[in-house]
Amino acid sequence: MMQTRPRGEVRNLLIVLLLTAAIGCDQRQSALPANGGSQPGEGGNQEVAVSKAATSLANLLPAISKPVSPPEALTLPSEAAQLVKKAGELLKAQSADYGSAVQILEQAVSEHPDNAVVHRMLGMALAAKGQSAAAAEHLLFSVSQADDDLEAHLLLGELHLAAERNDKAIVSLRTAMACSRFESEPAIAAEVLLRLGETLEHEGFYQAAAECFDGLSDLLDEHGSELSGRSALREMLLRPAILLNIQGSIQLKLGNTAKAVELLRHAYDLDRTNGDTAAMLADALLAMKDYAACEKLLQEMMTNPLHVEQAVALVPKLAGALNRGDMLLGLWQAVRDGGDPRKEAVGLFLAKASEDMGQPDQTAEILDSVFRSFPNSVSAAEAVSGFYLRQGREIEGLAMLTHSLVENENSVDAVLAGLTVLMPAISPSPAEQLAKFAQSQPAQKDYAVHYIQAAIWERLERLDQAASELEAAIAARPAFMPAHEAMLGIELKRRQFARARQRIEKIGSLAPDSAVLNYSTGRYHLAMGELDEAMKSLEAVRAIDPSHGKAMLLLGDLYLDRQRTKDARECYVSALDTNQRHWAIRKLFSFLLITGQFKEASHTLGTLESMKEVGADDLSLMRAELYLATGRIEDAEQTLAGVLEESPQNVDASLLALRAQLGHWKGIVSRPVYEDAVLRLNRVLGLDGANVQARRLLAELHLQAGKFNEAVECLELLVAQQGEQQPLLLRQVDALEQAGRHAEALEVLNLLNAKSPDNSSISLLRIDLMQRLKLYDEASAVIRRQLEKAKDKDKGLWRARLARLYENAKDYAGALRVIDEWLASQPPKGLEGYLRPQRIALLASLGRTNEMAEFACREIMSSARFEEKVEAYLWPLASEDRKEAALALLDALKLASEGRDDRIRLLTALQASAMLEWGDCDGAMLIAKRLLDEDGDDERNRKLLISVLYRQKNYDLAMATVEEWQKSAPQQPVASSPTEDSDKWLEFTTLDLLILQKKFAAALERIDRRLAIEGAGVDLLTAKAAAVFGLGRQDEYIDILEQIVRLDDQTPVSLNNLAYAYAEAGVNLDTAEKLIRKAVDKDQRICNLDTLGWVLYKQGRVGEAAMVFHRVLRSYPDSPKEFAGLVFDHAGDALYRLGWVDKARDCWLRAVELSSSAENADDDDKKVLDTTPAKLKALNEDKVPDVAPLGDGFEVK
Repeated sequence: MMQTRPRGEVRNLLIVLLLTAAIGCDQRQSALPANGGSQPGEGGNQEVAVSKAATSLANLLPAISKPVSPPEALTLPSEAAQLVKKAGELLKAQSADYGSAVQILEQAVSEHPDNAVVHRMLGMALAAKGQSAAAAEHLLFSVSQADDDLEAHLLLGELHLAAERNDKAIVSLRTAMACSRFESEPAIAAEVLLRLGETLEHEGFYQAAAECFDGLSDLLDEHGSELSGRSALREMLLRPAILLNIQGSIQLKLGNTAKAVELLRHAYDLDRTNGDTAAMLADALLAMKDYAACEKLLQEMMTNPLHVEQAVALVPKLAGALNRGDMLLGLWQAVRDGGDPRKEAVGLFLAKASEDMGQPDQTAEILDSVFRSFPNSVSAAEAVSGFYLRQGREIEGLAMLTHSLVENENSVDAVLAGLTVLMPAISPSPAEQLAKFAQSQPAQKDYAVHYIQAAIWERLERLDQAASELEAAIAARPAFMPAHEAMLGIELKRRQFARARQRIEKIGSLAPDSAVLNYSTGRYHLAMGELDEAMKSLEAVRAIDPSHGKAMLLLGDLYLDRQRTKDARECYVSALDTNQRHWAIRKLFSFLLITGQFKEASHTLGTLESMKEVGADDLSLMRAELYLATGRIEDAEQTLAGVLEESPQNVDASLLALRAQLGHWKGIVSRPVYEDAVLRLNRVLGLDGANVQARRLLAELHLQAGKFNEAVECLELLVAQQGEQQPLLLRQVDALEQAGRHAEALEVLNLLNAKSPDNSSISLLRIDLMQRLKLYDEASAVIRRQLEKAKDKDKGLWRARLARLYENAKDYAGALRVIDEWLASQPPKGLEGYLRPQRIALLASLGRTNEMAEFACREIMSSARFEEKVEAYLWPLASEDRKEAALALLDALKLASEGRDDRIRLLTALQASAMLEWGDCDGAMLIAKRLLDEDGDDERNRKLLISVLYRQKNYDLAMATVEEWQKSAPQQPVASSPTEDSDKWLEFTTLDLLILQKKFAAALERIDRRLAIEGAGVDLLTAKAAAVFGLGRQDEYIDILEQIVRLDDQTPVSLNNLAYAYAEAGVNLDTAEKLIRKAVDKDQRICNLDTLGWVLYKQGRVGEAAMVFHRVLRSYPDSPKEFAGLVFDHAGDALYRLGWVDKARDCWLRAVELSSSAENADDDDKKVLDTTPAKLKALNEDKVPDVAPLGDGFEVK
């Protein structure tokens, strides 16, 4: 068989050729024949194939003529000789400089384009550098001028092979054999024969290949010491069996069985580690009808774990030839003794072969024997059960498992694994099947029968029946510990903790101070969510009996959860030497994947496979897990398809296959995928109700799909199965909240708080829920407890929470007490700037206006920063319900500022600004006009008037006013310097008004004039972008946004605008994603998150987009004023594409509602109102709505 040489070996060959090539040598060689190396008349019929296989080396076509190199072709001009010599020195240096050598030789070729020697050297240097195509071009020219060139033809053969041009490679290598120096250069001749032999065999020319390898064998015998330096030949010299194996396999293909047996027997005698050699020898013995020798060889092979698979594959052939279908049982009986655990794999392989041969009775006998020999083996139990399942003999399978349990109580884990395999046959009618099973068993096995039945009922989540059977098992055999442990598990599932404690006491009475007692106690603490106590109990097991596999695995999981990876690994490794070895291998493998040790995981797989340590299905499952962990989803799917084809009911394979399918999705899955996944998961849970992975996945799918009550149900069952673990309970809280079941969510949080009273994160969640449920007193008590325990540096968080709680409860007096206590505690000065305005707001809410005004006046008038203080203290009073308080404060401040006209004017302007916030535009206008009458040039007064006109949407008057001010302003000389700040405001106000009036062309003209004077700046370019967008010039709009980002690539607004523009245009979406992710990292405002979702949508990553929108929209009930209709419209489009039509409709309805009621409707609102009603209409008419298209060239992923 042809084995393409690794690139490193080709490179080594090139180096050898370069270092040994004689510069100016008089031995060079001929052109590659124009026709290829195919035999004429080759076709698909058998006669031609036989003719091809039997063709000798001498009779291959085309015929190769003797290469000739004319002396004149080898002449090297002196100028070229110097360059070639210099290049040769570079190539022969200890650290060869191929790049410099190539440059020198390229110069030589340019000066002497017809010289074969120069082309030859350049071709070899290029090949060494890795430039194969160019190398072949120069070498072909060289041999067209000087054909008798052994090295050049060998190298051309290598290059053709690397390019998969095998016909040309054969011609080049045959030409090398015809060169004059072939006989005198054994090292190169051996390379030629090896490569030619491999290639001819690959192409089906077996006789010719055999001659090549025979010639190679002669060379190795005669010149071994000379050839040992060649890497390709060294292995054959050290291990002669390699070449014998090749020669034997070729003779076998030629039908020369006697010769093949001779060669392969010699190879096998020299090296018994090669399973392929042994298998070929067995094949050859079969062909010779030497059945006795073949059977003896197969028995020998089966004692070697490395050869088992090849041996078993040959057994059916031998059995068929001897007409002995029962011989597999004999083979197993011949090799089974000795207790070597590796022989389990031999038995399982033989059983599989027996079943494939249609020998069910023999298969059953082999499997029963294997299981008796290895009663603790999960693989054996699963194999036995799988066979009986396929045969429709599930009652016999249950009987076998029962017998094993009676014979060896420690086999309980293997028995339970076998039960899982049988469940598909039992679950459709369990009562009927179990009745048959119980009737078939003798009375002395009653306790085991009850235990088996209990395990089945538990898998079906029929806990009452399971408990009843376990009670019967215990009554029949009170000291039967597996039944007590199983009953403990059911009591913990049912949350019957008092009974569970009694059960543990019973276990303690049967096995005081034992590993099983501590293990049971650890399970109890886990169910209670008491992880520290659970860890102590399991560590006690480790000290008493480190061979307690279950405890080691459970302890490893706890360590892994706490990031104690070294301890986790030690536990998993120690479990390898216990009856939990099967699960320990899987756990350890998963550990490697979780910790990102993919190379070690791959190596572990290879080791397990070579040692036949686990079954084929388990190996495939582990390989699929590795593929999934490394993102090779399609490889995982292909692997799992093979497992499911053989074992359609394999629960683990079904789950992994579903994970692989869901791995194609990121974010929210489509409705069809969700429905299919739920169906498949429910099928799995119907077979194995205790399958934690299936239920976890089902819960997550329900959460994604918005099926929150279903998710709650799954999570409740998971808590019952796995105990009150914090991550599970927090997920349950999330599901309950999204389902609107806030009181139940609070109950779960109270449970978590009881377990972790010092966990501030849980306390904060409880407080939020209590506020939502208006349980203000309870929330206040929680905060005060946290405040008492908190360190001084953390007290501020809880005081702020308490003040906000009282304010939400409208208990302003309580909030004021908190603020006063806080101020009395001498908080940091920076914090006082928050607390004192907060105190003013609370006094206002209490109606204590005079006290508020007195306090505020005292604070403000004593400050050197009057304007800053006034604005800070007035801001909390800006809402309309505190209007009277704000006016009272302003009046008090005016009175206190008597004689200071500048302060009076400031306070009056602030009063007008507050009136605007209250919606009193007329009152604000009167004040603005009065202030302008007093001082028409004051910029604050002017801005106030324009603000009033903006609020009134009186853009014409605002424009006329601004233009009047501009005319009356001192004329600035035209210059290249930027505009002064004093008139920048007027200019940008003008531009803003022009855009608001939709006078985009006029705005653009003014902007361009400014840009010509001032140059590009972010503010001017932003205004220009708005004007260009208004004119509908999309490409130019994007160009301007790109300029802005080049000037400022840090501001989230700039990044967001360009990303959204790209998304809308459906272009540059990869760049858009980078921009918006950078913006979101800096600012997670809704507009930025919406753009991120929209970019993902346009890329066809609709599931990811829907997940982004889902997270954004969750905050809608808490802050509805921050949402625009367009966000809901985008979410609706994503959900519709995923098949969630009802959810899409809800989003579109909300989009229309928000955009219709927007106070200051913008282009986005107009877009929603123009397009979204049509989508709703289409849905109502059972038509396909016109959702937004994806980006150019993108499809839904």
